[in-house]
Amino acid sequence: MTACVKTDREALLPVRETLTNPANRHRFIHIILKKLGMYEELGTCLLATNEKGWEENMDRHEKIDNLIRLYRYNIQTATAYVDANGFCAYCGEDVFASEGGFCSAQIDHLFPQSIYPDLKNDPLNCVYSCFRCNQLKRSLDPKELFVSSDITAKDPRTVLTRYRNDLISSFRLRFAPIRAKDKETYHETVSLLRSQ
Repeated sequence: MTACVKTDREALLPVRETLTNPANRHRFIHIILKKLGMYEELGTCLLATNEKGWEENMDRHEKIDNLIRLYRYNIQTATAYVDANGFCAYCGEDVFASEGGFCSAQIDHLFPQSIYPDLKNDPLNCVYSCFRCNQLKRSLDPKELFVSSDITAKDPRTVLTRYRNDLISSFRLRFAPIRAKDKETYHETVSLLRSQ
């Protein structure tokens, strides 16, 4: 009997580890809600009053609180989602335009958590990103973008406070040609595959 319980616990470990990732937890919640037939009801509770899906009369803090309370988002993820209003910080793509985009959206860290672990939970360091832009950014250090600037000498928290929008714009400019090529390849591939 003990061996059976131990096996069950071991079997649940990968599920627990998967659900600790906010993006995976988010996907899992949406799948369960759809299976239970509650997805539409939930959508009308928080989302779906305007084109972007947010109730217009809610302020920023109410939206963040609702994401935390209703969906169990952490503060960094909820803040990044609300501030982005459904658009990737880097390419500007409307991630809310499709369920696939929404479910694959990710939270990126401007200063990579692999290099700056102390900034991992800083809401200023978190931005809403589409999957592709997050893959392009990976662990690129923002200080590499400003090699000749005095920004590299500043503390990362100071940079986030004063130059956050400049950092995002710099990444946006860096990724623009790659994203344009991605879109061209996508349209050509779809055209080729759907032609007869």
